[in-house]
Amino acid sequence: MADLDRIERERMLAQLRELGGLAASPPPEVVPAEPAPAPKLTAREQRRLTAHIERLAAFKAEHGRLPSAAPTAPTGERTVGAWLWRQRRALEGGSLHPHPHAEELLERALGLHWHLSPRKAQALEQCGRE
Repeated sequence: MADLDRIERERMLAQLRELGGLAASPPPEVVPAEPAPAPKLTAREQRRLTAHIERLAAFKAEHGRLPSAAPTAPTGERTVGAWLWRQRRALEGGSLHPHPHAEELLERALGLHWHLSPRKAQALEQCGRE
């Protein structure tokens, strides 16, 4: 039954193409475009990314957790926490930092769960230790 429906649809489409003056041949194959090359960072952008990641790693080493961006967090913590929060949102939106290895750098410095909220990341890390 499904084959008959498919055949009938194909016949009807062929007739519509003929009536509309369109060629009966299938559309040309679409060749996928090559991925765009990773954008090159300026030396300043590279230094800023490295500095942010170093501050985050130092915070985690000192406090044993990721920084919070909450309004109640101390100013220094809130600053690095806000940058990390923006990176999480960018990852969700598919536009993480233009450095081709930004996600890997953050993961290496902060652990596998850096992209989660500080509370969720800490809970997962504690589960892994037990």
